[in-house]
Amino acid sequence: MIASQFADLSERIFPKLQNIVEKERGSVNGGKQRTYLHKTMLRKVYSADQKWTSASVDTTYVKADIVSLNSPLPIKRRDSIAVASGTLPKHGMKKEMEESDINTINIMKANGTEWTQIATKLANAPVACAVGLDESNEACFLSGLSEGVVAVEDKNNVGTALRINFGYLKKNGFGVATKDELTLDDIEKVIDYASQQGDTITKIMMSDIKYRKLRQTKGAKELVANYNGQVFNDSTSLPVPTASRFDEAFADQYGGVKIERVNRTVYSEKNGKRVPYKPWSENRVIYLTTDMVGSLVWGNLAEKTAPVSGVVYSTVDEMKLISTFRTTDPLTETTAGQMLALTVIENVDSIYYQDTTIEDDAAMRADENAEVATVAAAPAAASRAAAKKTTTVTE
Repeated sequence: MIASQFADLSERIFPKLQNIVEKERGSVNGGKQRTYLHKTMLRKVYSADQKWTSASVDTTYVKADIVSLNSPLPIKRRDSIAVASGTLPKHGMKKEMEESDINTINIMKANGTEWTQIATKLANAPVACAVGLDESNEACFLSGLSEGVVAVEDKNNVGTALRINFGYLKKNGFGVATKDELTLDDIEKVIDYASQQGDTITKIMMSDIKYRKLRQTKGAKELVANYNGQVFNDSTSLPVPTASRFDEAFADQYGGVKIERVNRTVYSEKNGKRVPYKPWSENRVIYLTTDMVGSLVWGNLAEKTAPVSGVVYSTVDEMKLISTFRTTDPLTETTAGQMLALTVIENVDSIYYQDTTIEDDAAMRADENAEVATVAAAPAAASRAAAKKTTTVTE
């Protein structure tokens, strides 16, 4: 790598890159808001050792016993602790400017084209890399929250992935009465169960497709009709309620619980082919007791502490390292974006989930005392697990 042909221009752009990126990711296609749930539902946490940990305590509060004077106090069993941990994965991408693009900018410079036009063209790649890293975090977050598991591509082993399991508790998992259908009775079952465990559900997250089907159910129509004070019987043909009216009636019926629809598309690219996909599992419904569900854990890259001579660097959002450099044969200007980060789901003991592909959830929660594997494995065991690029869940 050698210094960029436009190093002088990049050094003028990069100090302003943070602001440029924030403006760009705030809209798509000239105005549509780009949503990032991981930015609002996770705390940002710096990890000096580049490790992440997700711990939860399966707590049940029991009443104290009444004992006579001079009697020993009764011993209660301790709550179980679950820990998932591992090494932060590396995310990265590159954008290349070929000879034809380089010539275009050189011609613009020679003709005295305004600086803003040149800057806009040069900033395209750095912005794309920075936003691309945001997209990677969002995909990992939505997949991890809906499934309890996320697969992150391993950059050191092409075609393989790092599978991270946050250890969702079996006892917090539910199915539905009828496979592939979600009804208000199914939802009520989870809300009531969580209440029995001492948790209050405040938000339910589901795919937009699942939400639309829910509004079309008989229970949803009758819920809104009752909320509107409408008189009806079994032969009454009730219309599908509007989303706003259904949300109002649902919150009124279930103590203010909100439904959040997830309809997020992320584009991946392999061998030049871009493929859209939705990281949120369509078959999963997630029940939360709080909007804050974990941490965005990040660490410093080696290249940030040992920069390469001639390369122009910029840091965006503390964790993203954007760099520009030049290579030859053929002449290419390359912009790279990389980060060490992971969206970590925490306090999984307070997260409840429903799989609409499972009709009978008895097997899912057969043993309520065996949610996660045993914990507190020796440090050596944890090191071996990290070396294998897997994560362990212990209790």
